[in-house]
Amino acid sequence: MRGIPRASPSGRRTSHPPRPRQRHPRQPRPLRRHPHQTEVRLISFMTQKEKDIKRLIKHIAKEDVVPFLGSGFSLKAGAPSVWRLKEAIVADGGPDFAEEIGDLKKLSLAELSEKHIEYNGGSRNALLALLKREFELQPSDLSDHDYLRRIPHFKSIYTTNYETFIESAYPVSELLVVNSNESYTFVGSKQITLYKIHGDLSTLSSPDSVVISTTDYKEYFKGKRFEHLWTQFKTDAGKSTLLFIGYSLEDPNILNIIRNVRNLSGGSAKEWFLVAPNLNDSKAKQLKKLGVTYIDAKAEEILPQILESLKDTVDKDYKHKLLSTETYSRFCEINGQFRPQTIVGTEENTVVQYNPVEGTSFHHQLQMNLSNQLDLNNPSAYTSFMSFGDTFIKIPAIRVPSSQMSDFVHRLNGISMAHKEDISNVLIGPATDSLKWTLRQRTIHMKEKVKGCRYKLGDFTHIKLQTPLYVIHMYESAPEELRVEFNFNDKIPSVSEALRWIDFLIVSSKEKTLEFEGIKITTRDNLDNLLTELSKVKMYFEILNELELEYNIDFENIESYNERNLTKAVMVLSYYSKTAIRHTIDKDGHFVFHVDESRLNGTIPIMRKANLMMTRNDKLGKIVLCGRTFSFNYRIIIYNDITLTKCEQVADNENLYLTDFKASTDTEEVLVVDQLPDFYRGDMSNREEEGVALYYKPGEREKYGVPEPVLMAPFPSDSGAEESNYESIKPQIDND
Repeated sequence: MRGIPRASPSGRRTSHPPRPRQRHPRQPRPLRRHPHQTEVRLISFMTQKEKDIKRLIKHIAKEDVVPFLGSGFSLKAGAPSVWRLKEAIVADGGPDFAEEIGDLKKLSLAELSEKHIEYNGGSRNALLALLKREFELQPSDLSDHDYLRRIPHFKSIYTTNYETFIESAYPVSELLVVNSNESYTFVGSKQITLYKIHGDLSTLSSPDSVVISTTDYKEYFKGKRFEHLWTQFKTDAGKSTLLFIGYSLEDPNILNIIRNVRNLSGGSAKEWFLVAPNLNDSKAKQLKKLGVTYIDAKAEEILPQILESLKDTVDKDYKHKLLSTETYSRFCEINGQFRPQTIVGTEENTVVQYNPVEGTSFHHQLQMNLSNQLDLNNPSAYTSFMSFGDTFIKIPAIRVPSSQMSDFVHRLNGISMAHKEDISNVLIGPATDSLKWTLRQRTIHMKEKVKGCRYKLGDFTHIKLQTPLYVIHMYESAPEELRVEFNFNDKIPSVSEALRWIDFLIVSSKEKTLEFEGIKITTRDNLDNLLTELSKVKMYFEILNELELEYNIDFENIESYNERNLTKAVMVLSYYSKTAIRHTIDKDGHFVFHVDESRLNGTIPIMRKANLMMTRNDKLGKIVLCGRTFSFNYRIIIYNDITLTKCEQVADNENLYLTDFKASTDTEEVLVVDQLPDFYRGDMSNREEEGVALYYKPGEREKYGVPEPVLMAPFPSDSGAEESNYESIKPQIDND
């Protein structure tokens, strides 16, 4: 059929065999290995630096690392260097002070600050006002600070810096700043705690609150100004792995801190790390003596490496209970823009689902290496199916077992969710286009937008559109030939929606026309069988609608139509309405059982001629319909037109016949009751709870001169019914 929108090119990545490599005339011919010669392969070993970084990341992954940040960490963001501060202090003191100081290289920042205080008569105010001016600036590059924020494994952060760049990188709701004994009382109130152990220039409520001069450093470990901060630091240093970033060994204070903490933490055996560029071997040896592993790198080099490594392991770490739920959730939200819904277990944690942050979407990335190349252009290779987004649409897929993969990684918004050992197989579908098309049925004034997809399999295009009741599948079965199929959804949003869309389908089938996006598809096919089936579907949803509206029955979930659900719905309506419900059955339905002529109210010849009806009663139990459980006692099925079509005498028994009764109509009546009624049993004393009874229809008994309306007394059925078993409530109807 012309005019049908076609799928866009698949966009698959094709693999071409490599071209033969041309050997340069001067290039030596490669050596050929002798059949018995051992092949030598080069094995790549990690450098010591790579091993140290890997070990550091393992500590971080277990939330076991506390960063300790120095002034070098903020230089990239625009913080003044030590040399710049020294120049500013000298300039602030004036020419006489500069002449007194002499060569700046011979004094540390702490020594110069001490002299500035002395020059100002022992007052710290001028020095602190100067420092505050120097640090009142807008950061130019907070990328390193942002990387720090994106690693929520760091619950405590210590710094000797005065500026507020770290505070600028974190949301106020997440970061608690502790810069004095007074603010220490709030520890634990927020997710991350920043300890500014040298004070904070942003809150100069007391001139003595900043550690800057040599006197300050000498009294630091003895005084009371930072007692609580220092006590907390000793605790963290004793139980955690410290990570020093932004310090060089030119700063004698860092060595003093390391020595004091090692001593006061009781000689902690925890491994510490210092990240700094270009330290010589002598200085690295000094660190080693203090139990500190030196990593030759800058923060901008190592922090991205740490973050990317955590992205690869954080999901697995959480499931193996190496990581807290709080840290895992914050990591996913910050770095993946989604929130995991988790269940904490005794042995393993479980992630139930992932929910995108508002205004964001999911981006899945699969990376795998296969041992065999896939034939993506072969339609016969697509033997499985996979869901399309959040719809009921199924698209064909190639199933690849993990045994055929040498490597596999599934990433969700950049975070690894699964590796080869976590999966059994992967489904690979064709490239798809998302659709949002308009379906129209003018006769019933219906116009609706529906979601769908379009893909190409082999040389032919497929279009699938989802409605609340079914999926419409249009596809080319041959060039210029289009077929349309309807596949009912497993779950339905509401009965009213189901009725709207079944009417759409019935009217479209009667008119043999389907209209979408202004295009009309027509067919000359005979759709009588389809319309018969659709009438049953409509009956099912009409019954559910009546049960909801008339009898206030709320169903937990609306299940799709099938013969089994229709039979259940008929029984429930019969019980609540206290009436027999007419139900369509197979036209060729027939019943086969043995008849003992000695028990007949009449004879076999009469039974052959007479117009009969039949009742069958079954003992029921619990049945479940659309999530609701019902308990019933008995079901009676009434067949109003029964004809004997076959009767053969059983060998060696002159009274026993094998009979075949056929239903002359395509309907039955179903009645569900608490107690068996007497109206069809007459004066019989044998009251069977399960069985079949044959009756003469009105006028037939008088016609043949038989005394009772019952031709054959009820006898147990052969169904072997059991309570709560659906087969026990389904009539024994065979098809010719």
